[in-house]
Amino acid sequence: EVLIQGLVKLPDFNGLHGVVQALDADSGRYDVLLSSPAGSCGWRWVKVKAENLRPTLPPPPRNAPTLSMDITDASEEGAGPPEGTALATTPSAPASVPQTPTWDDQDVGEPQVDPKTSATPLRLNALV
Repeated sequence: EVLIQGLVKLPDFNGLHGVVQALDADSGRYDVLLSSPAGSCGWRWVKVKAENLRPTLPPPPRNAPTLSMDITDASEEGAGPPEGTALATTPSAPASVPQTPTWDDQDVGEPQVDPKTSATPLRLNALV
């Protein structure tokens, strides 16, 4: 969604909102579908230069999203919260989630080789 601003020839369109539908490469203007009819003719489509368009943010959602880190077994009868109830918002991370590694956790000088595989580590000798 965009806001039209800075028009000199047709200032009545300044402040109107619309949605960019396409770029008309021949004229260098964007085809904008207005949110409501405008002007004396009730125009819905206008062609506007990029410098006269400002992107706008969509309105926030009506209900704030909730996040639940609880693990539930989907195989249980009636798994999940009862209909019409909110999910728990207390962050309780499962114990099986590993911690994020840091550079200090590894020796970056030597490549790490998995002892279960017999592959020889590949070393880069030249840049192409």
